[in-house]
Amino acid sequence: MEAVAAAGYPLSAPQLARLHRAGVIDEPEGRSLGRKRGRVSLYPGGTASKVIRAAALADVERRLPERAWLIWWLDGGAMSRAARQFMEETAVKLDEQFSMARQLAAGQEVTVDGESFDLDRLYRAVEEGRLDGPLATARRRVGKDKMSSILKFLVEFGTGTFTGFPIDQLLQSSAPEEELVEAGLGLARARRESIADADPWLQGDLEADFSRLASLIAGLSLRAAAATDDQFLNIARFEVSTLSSTVSEAADCLDAVFGRGAFGYRDLADSLSTKAYRHQVFAMLTWSHVRRYDRGLREGMEEINACAGQVKAMSRALRTLALLRQTIPAYEVLLSPARLGAALQDPAARETYEAELTEVREKHFDEVTAVLSGEAVAL
Repeated sequence: MEAVAAAGYPLSAPQLARLHRAGVIDEPEGRSLGRKRGRVSLYPGGTASKVIRAAALADVERRLPERAWLIWWLDGGAMSRAARQFMEETAVKLDEQFSMARQLAAGQEVTVDGESFDLDRLYRAVEEGRLDGPLATARRRVGKDKMSSILKFLVEFGTGTFTGFPIDQLLQSSAPEEELVEAGLGLARARRESIADADPWLQGDLEADFSRLASLIAGLSLRAAAATDDQFLNIARFEVSTLSSTVSEAADCLDAVFGRGAFGYRDLADSLSTKAYRHQVFAMLTWSHVRRYDRGLREGMEEINACAGQVKAMSRALRTLALLRQTIPAYEVLLSPARLGAALQDPAARETYEAELTEVREKHFDEVTAVLSGEAVAL
């Protein structure tokens, strides 16, 4: 309690007891101090730092089970009893939702809040009803009359029954349906946009990839995945959270230069977002299951996450360019997003641009040096 108070978080004995009763920290071990000298409560090593972390996050999350989960999600390590219980309870709820989706995919009815639904009714709802979140965004992209195709794909993929896109009988090809799904998922720009001398990052036929992933999650039980040892869950937690933060930061950088949604990164970042606790549990447990069975996916995850340092460097560079633009008038237009974006997308324009940068840097060498020195001190 003295250590927690010294960190700036005064804590009463009842508040401390509440933390271990809730399972946020382990119970203390009572030991006798000897005859007539009373007893002392000894907490496991590291408890003080855990309590400080819990106190620091109190303004972010008041509920103790959720706060215990958040502590583990941010810091990793051994999962507290409260965090594991929260994860397991969330996994059960998610499994119930997937069970209903599997029933729908099999042509059965499901009941939600006393109301019965089948797949046809859901098709009508996504075409004509009020939507929010990702489904509303998808409908804006493809139109109401094509939303049933998007929902059909999502249900099949999410239940592990997807094996391929429907064949267009006139064209004898599944390409139109694949293009529709890509558009609905926000991947169309990822296929057509790129910087100079580089191909778009989305290449190849996604049908086989979707089918492969669907087969891996076909028999997934999140409740069973939640029984995995902390060691393996920590690996999955780190990989998923690193992927989400890296893609999100890359999207911020690309948006700043090329405009929102450039190269499809913003939509990808949104789909990989782990801001909500249930999304964290779902993503971590699903990835923990999938990574065990597919080496190629593990290597792909490692390759993307290895770019985290480069993305952070790009983010720092953009902050520095913004500072130069704000501080030195000669850079106001030259370092504007429009000029930067044009130079990165046109090899001919890049050569001229680099010459202009060199000229301005030489004319304002002392000012540039002062700004960069101040930036280095700040970092």
